Amino acid sequence: MLRLFAAARRPAALSYRTLTLPRGTPFRLALGLGFQSGFAMVAATQPSGSWNRVTTGPTPYDVYDKPIEKSPQDDREYRVIRLENGLQAMVVHDAKADKAAASLDVAVGHLYDPDDMPGLAHFCEHLLFMGTEQYPKENEYSEYLAKNNGSSNAYTGTSNTNYYFNVATAALPGALSRFAAFFHCPLFAPSCTVRELNAVDSEHKKNLQNDIWRIYQVNKHLSKEGHPWRKFGSGNKESLSRVGKELKAKGLLVHGNGIASSVNGSLAATPADSRATSPAPSTLVSVQTVMSFHGLEVSFPMPYLPPYWRRKPAGFLGHFLGHEGPGSLHSYLKQKGWITALSAGPQNLARGFAMFKVTLYMTPKGFEEYETLINAIFKYISMLRASKFPGWYQRERSLIAATRFRFAEKRRPDDYAVWVAEHMAWPIPRELILSAPQLVEEWDENDPINGGEREMREMLDMLRIERSRTVLMAQAEVYERVRGKDLKWDKEPWYGTPYYVERLSEEFVKKANEPNDLKELSLPGPNEFIPTNLDVDKREVAQPAKRPILIRETPLSSLWHKKDDQFWVPKAQVIMDIRSPVSNSSARAFVMTRLFADLVTDSLTEFAYDADLAGLSYYFGAHSLGLYVTLSGYNDKLHVLAKHVLERVRNHKVNIDRLEVMKDQAKRDYENFFLGQPYRLSDYYARYMLTEREWTMSELLQEIPTISTEEMQKHIVSLLDKLNLKMLVVGNMHKDEACRLAEMAEDMLQASSIAASEVIERSLVLPSGSNFVWQTAVPNKEEPNSSLTYYMHVGKTTNSRTRASTALLAHILSEPAFNVLRTREQLGYIVSASQWNLTGGGQTGLRVVVQSERQPAYLEQRVEAFLREMDEKLQTMSEEEFQEHRTALQKRWREAPKNLGEEVNRYWGHIEQGYLDFYRRDNDANLLDNITREDILALFRSHAEPSSDVRAKLSIHVKSQKPRPAKISVAAMEAFAKKVAESGYTVNEQAWRDALTADGDAPLDKFANYWRDTLVAQAATVPPQVAQALTTEVPALLAQYPAADDGREMVVDGATIIEDSKTFRASLGVSEPPRPLVEWGDLPISKY
Repeated sequence: MLRLFAAARRPAALSYRTLTLPRGTPFRLALGLGFQSGFAMVAATQPSGSWNRVTTGPTPYDVYDKPIEKSPQDDREYRVIRLENGLQAMVVHDAKADKAAASLDVAVGHLYDPDDMPGLAHFCEHLLFMGTEQYPKENEYSEYLAKNNGSSNAYTGTSNTNYYFNVATAALPGALSRFAAFFHCPLFAPSCTVRELNAVDSEHKKNLQNDIWRIYQVNKHLSKEGHPWRKFGSGNKESLSRVGKELKAKGLLVHGNGIASSVNGSLAATPADSRATSPAPSTLVSVQTVMSFHGLEVSFPMPYLPPYWRRKPAGFLGHFLGHEGPGSLHSYLKQKGWITALSAGPQNLARGFAMFKVTLYMTPKGFEEYETLINAIFKYISMLRASKFPGWYQRERSLIAATRFRFAEKRRPDDYAVWVAEHMAWPIPRELILSAPQLVEEWDENDPINGGEREMREMLDMLRIERSRTVLMAQAEVYERVRGKDLKWDKEPWYGTPYYVERLSEEFVKKANEPNDLKELSLPGPNEFIPTNLDVDKREVAQPAKRPILIRETPLSSLWHKKDDQFWVPKAQVIMDIRSPVSNSSARAFVMTRLFADLVTDSLTEFAYDADLAGLSYYFGAHSLGLYVTLSGYNDKLHVLAKHVLERVRNHKVNIDRLEVMKDQAKRDYENFFLGQPYRLSDYYARYMLTEREWTMSELLQEIPTISTEEMQKHIVSLLDKLNLKMLVVGNMHKDEACRLAEMAEDMLQASSIAASEVIERSLVLPSGSNFVWQTAVPNKEEPNSSLTYYMHVGKTTNSRTRASTALLAHILSEPAFNVLRTREQLGYIVSASQWNLTGGGQTGLRVVVQSERQPAYLEQRVEAFLREMDEKLQTMSEEEFQEHRTALQKRWREAPKNLGEEVNRYWGHIEQGYLDFYRRDNDANLLDNITREDILALFRSHAEPSSDVRAKLSIHVKSQKPRPAKISVAAMEAFAKKVAESGYTVNEQAWRDALTADGDAPLDKFANYWRDTLVAQAATVPPQVAQALTTEVPALLAQYPAADDGREMVVDGATIIEDSKTFRASLGVSEPPRPLVEWGDLPISKY
């Protein structure tokens, strides 16, 4: 039996609770390793093979005797073993790996929370990081990983909690030792318990205005009474401390070990799928959103899906309902002008049950017709029931899945470890752990009972309106306009989300069950994009090349190419950067460029959808210098998709109806940006302040309403008239194929050429010895969090020593910033410190970001206090510790790319920015050997330490408009308690401290309520006039002992407040234009 304790010794504000898990609760641990081996643990499933006993070594174990089925492309070795306690472990050996990783998956999530303590599993996840008996230092784990090129994270799901890390291979034993201690000797120290309670609360408050979390919890709240799905999984301070307060008030927290259990403290098993989660069939739930969008989601309960791993029948249904080609539900609704997007498919909610969802994102016109859209969904489902499905449909799915599995590329080791650990819980033979979740078996058309189609039909029969719940999503004013003001809204208790529940009428249900009469709906045809040529031209090389080659250059374009020499998959990635001086010439031009990209993408949906299904995708989007075309996937038919995309770009005719839809979508995107997380706003404004040509969201919004079809068409012509193209082709394509792509692009775009130097990005540079602050309000008045982005400029990235030293300093600052500002000082959930390259890539600096309920000026004070503390840390840092940081960064830079996508990303930044410094990672890693601790200390003191005379600093303050409760300091409370005692009252010192000081400064109303109740209770022995006199003392105490952040407006000493952003930007110098740092000499003949 596994036993997880919520606390060993916990303050009175929390109940003492033991998490007793059912016998056999599984662990799953997966490690993707380098030259050493790794493990994966899971509760035993009935295997199809047998086990061989191994008794050599200190610990006997069993080895599964069947080989693990894997892709022919996968050169890793796998082994499944079984430990003495019944747990299974997977060992993964990768001789080429330069990084190790581990993932441990505990088969308990928030559905196992006690009914009276929501969020306990999540809270436990947080606490495990806060020190162990074996390694008691709070940040020992994170510090060890940071010094060994590693990182970690964890998440709490519905029926599992996953912990994972990555680290340099040589450091794996030490990382595993620290990781394992989480689960056999966690400290759960009282000081950590209080602080991580605040961290959970901060994480919850971060999500209070997030529609995904809000709607998710509404759906849970409306589930069947008593069903575990109703639980509030995130937890907050109130949900986690309420029981403790109640037990303390009843005098129940008095046992010798400090542990008590409340009435509802037992943990039940995850529910079976027979317990439906919907409170009533055929319900319509209207939910008010924070952000501006129109959504509709129809969901159907389904059985747990992993047992259907062979043919994946729910995925078969998702293939049809989510299809976007001709005859699809998406195509029909889009042509009506009712939707902008549609998705459909199954989703496992927890062990025991799942859900099938059809989600629509509607236009304003579509929202007005929401009942018609619901009906259309059921019309399509009716068509599916009446349809015959030839076996080739499932064969296509099987072929696409088999091809994807065969040529799957490696990914980051921690991502892979998490995936393996999660899927070890599936009820599948051990040898199929890797293949079963990914492959799809064909139907046996000769077996009508067990051949596969019947189980698909059974699941199709579950998609009935009588078993459905429909959720309608929009802002309050939209409901008033469409549905009137008479809806009686309820509020979900944890997020305060307004919702309204109603039953669909019998007439509506009857209509939804009628046969399909929409002639526009039909089943999709065969997929012409399934690759047929999967040959790979594999030519072994001693070492993979570390850069692409410039193989073609004309006045219009430059083409960089690298034939794949390490991954050996029949895939390629192509990037075309189409630059135009018109693209970003004004805010209006930028909006029209974005709309053009949206219109082209919108027009290609039906054609490109099959390509995407078959593993060939594209992206066409706007950026500040023009347009991107990217293509990635199997190279067999990549040229076909490229030709079609470029044709549409060159010849697109603007449709007035689709333009209006795209304008509305752009407007909502810009408006919703202001309703997002405050730290994203502060980062955005910092970028805006330090970019030469940039527009605010407000400026872009102003342009949208008056853009016409005629103006758009003229803009497209002007946009494509004069261009400069930068292209990169990497993968299973030869030079001649890449050149043909470039020639096709030039021929189809038919543009005049401009010099590359005419379309570049540059940043704005802060002057030496500057200290600027720009302040603005969080637009969402209900957002409780503020944010600070604190930027310190260092210098040019073209100076290799400056660049490498800044990166090393950022690496050293990163972990302590999190430990001090988040863990120790509890400022907020979002805290980070990093290197920040400015727009164009030519300038760099250091950036600290903090999102918090505290005001930004206070956050700035704490950041500067942290920087002063780091001065001492750097000064006293041992050479051994400094070398650990240096080595960790060198290992990061020397990591090999894990797949084609990572390789492309490494090259593209150098081509896009124009520096062409392809060997930068290796050169900078070597340069670090010559950078000393004294060099880093000097850099820190000149460019980061607040007292520096030459430091150049800009901070962005984005302040919440939501009033914070007034606070009273601990010193003021101590002074007041002393006055109370001196006035003749009996004062229980420990009681008032337990009640008020757990979080330091206390809310003033909480302080007032506590002492009012205390004084009233002694009214029989002390005259009431004494209590009244004491209350008059409080204002003076508040002034004499102010709280650290009492809500009063604070100022930043010595800073220059930016009054006008445009004037400020105009006063800054502009960075140098980019230039190649290396002349590669790839073209031995004339460039033209």
